Amino acid sequence: MTESVFPWQRVAKDLQAKYQLGESQTTALSNELATALNQGVIPARDSLGVTTDDFEPSMLLSSDNSAVHVWRDDVNEWLKSRHPFEWVLQNTSGTRQQVQEQLIIDELQRMGYKPCAIPKYRPGHKGIKAAVKKVLVSHREFHGTTTFDKAWDRLRNTGKIADSQEL
Repeated sequence: MTESVFPWQRVAKDLQAKYQLGESQTTALSNELATALNQGVIPARDSLGVTTDDFEPSMLLSSDNSAVHVWRDDVNEWLKSRHPFEWVLQNTSGTRQQVQEQLIIDELQRMGYKPCAIPKYRPGHKGIKAAVKKVLVSHREFHGTTTFDKAWDRLRNTGKIADSQEL
């Protein structure tokens, strides 16, 4: 399988850029992809890449990029019988780091936390970072021993995650 899972909306955008598709072609391709996801021809996945049974067609309409994800191999298998396209990730510099960071943000939100208002660590209690790490440490994007910590630090340094100001 491929190394990463991506929001399904990215497929049409990447194909549009690579093959210089017009808006109408891109919209048609996006609609075909949505239909294939609805019908289960392409497996709908969560942000960890696991096939999800909780998939609702309305999730395809969500502007939330964490709603429905796909594997590149699944999409390319579907594409090869319909179009002369191959989905190759566009603008891939830093992609692995961006995926790692997005996985952390998605997990924080799934746990009910606002990334920019994480409850501060309280002595004697497990921290939020530890809880998120426990869930994500087995994900293929966090294969190194320090990968998760480095991604967490990048998010902190850029202000994408921060402690809550409340006590």
